[in-house]
Amino acid sequence: MTYISLLKYWTIAVVHMRSRLTYRTALIAEIPIIILRVWISSHFYQATYNSSTPDQFAHLSVAAVVWSTMFVQCFNTASSRSAAKQIDKEVKTGTLAYSINRPYSYILYHYAAFLGRTLPALLIDVPVGMLAAWYFVGPISTSWTALMCGLCLMLGGYTLNFLFELSIGLLAFYIEDTSSLIWLYSKAIVFFGGFMIPLELFPPSLKIFAQLLPFGQLYASAAQLIVAWQPATCLRFAVLQLIWLIIAGLLSRHLFNKGIKNVSLQGG
Repeated sequence: MTYISLLKYWTIAVVHMRSRLTYRTALIAEIPIIILRVWISSHFYQATYNSSTPDQFAHLSVAAVVWSTMFVQCFNTASSRSAAKQIDKEVKTGTLAYSINRPYSYILYHYAAFLGRTLPALLIDVPVGMLAAWYFVGPISTSWTALMCGLCLMLGGYTLNFLFELSIGLLAFYIEDTSSLIWLYSKAIVFFGGFMIPLELFPPSLKIFAQLLPFGQLYASAAQLIVAWQPATCLRFAVLQLIWLIIAGLLSRHLFNKGIKNVSLQGG
């Protein structure tokens, strides 16, 4: 990819970032929700820890658990299911037939737009969540290595999330309504993505199963590395995420190529 191409997609991301910043009220409205979630998590886990033995919690402190769920919630909240809904709409209305003939990659356009929409909310949600977690349960000890690796996995998680949303949106070629799939995908992230309970606190057999699923590789892996850094865990998460990125990439590419072929055969 040339410098001109990179600049083109960077511009697309900036345009969508500015577009989301236009709706400042919606971004600010997320602040009390984030604080409320952290407050609920802190009280829930403090009560749970006080009524249980320490060895039941995988050697994670209350602060580590609350910070981990906070990061997952902030990462996930910053990226709404907008990509899947937008692509679904383009397929149904037929505007995709025009979009694919424009001088850019359809997939990279939506990826840049997805990141552009996500960044403003991320830059607000995470600092607010960190301040709330620090106030309710205190700070955690981490390192620059943990932060950098966590950020890399977070970016990989956003890419993986986009690829799944792209695939769901492209399924509009074959099913009438993808809103149910979007709903199921969102709930899978809540239950198996560390949104409410860190995967480390799952029962052993369920924890292994959940960590192998793609939902835990969206944001939970990044959050766990930030709060409890371990080189071996980082390598394992990176490999798992890479495998799912390849699978999701191949799936979305197959659905896109097959859908475009149908558009061409049917004249849009």
